[in-house]
Amino acid sequence: MSYKILVSDVIKQEYTKNEEKTNLQIYRDLIEKLKKEEGFSETIDLNKLVSELLSTINGINVFLDYEEIVFSSSVFIILYSLYFLENNLVKKPKEEILEKLYVIYKKKNRDYGNSAEKQLKLNGSMSFKPRLEDKVSRLYSFSQKEEFQVEDETILDTLYDLINYCMIYCIWVEKSSPRINRT
Repeated sequence: MSYKILVSDVIKQEYTKNEEKTNLQIYRDLIEKLKKEEGFSETIDLNKLVSELLSTINGINVFLDYEEIVFSSSVFIILYSLYFLENNLVKKPKEEILEKLYVIYKKKNRDYGNSAEKQLKLNGSMSFKPRLEDKVSRLYSFSQKEEFQVEDETILDTLYDLINYCMIYCIWVEKSSPRINRT
């Protein structure tokens, strides 16, 4: 069924307890799938991570209309970023990192009223692309500089955001949320 809705109506939609429960369950299900995935055998540093992420984003740009390809690319970004965190920054098992990410997702999504998914409902995969590009661009800047003016922005925070944006996209696809025709 196709219908028209105002952007403001979508933005104003309450993030219900039921929707939150559904999202958190899908996030948990995705965590369980990700835990079973094998890691990578190569050694990666920040430059290698950024290079792979840039290549993946190039692929997403080419295949943006194919949700399954974007979904698979998102899973790759999650896994490769987790591998980097596991072996470089956090040095904890993937399972512990995923639990931390779950807590961050839960709090931020509640605070932001599920805004990233609302954008997906309005604009489909197109709204996902700038969020990824922003985070990978920030990681690229981190890889090129040794010192930053803003002390609160870290590689770790950026990777957590990147992974959670990918998780939000995956949740949206798993829920098979249709794109809304809007006025």
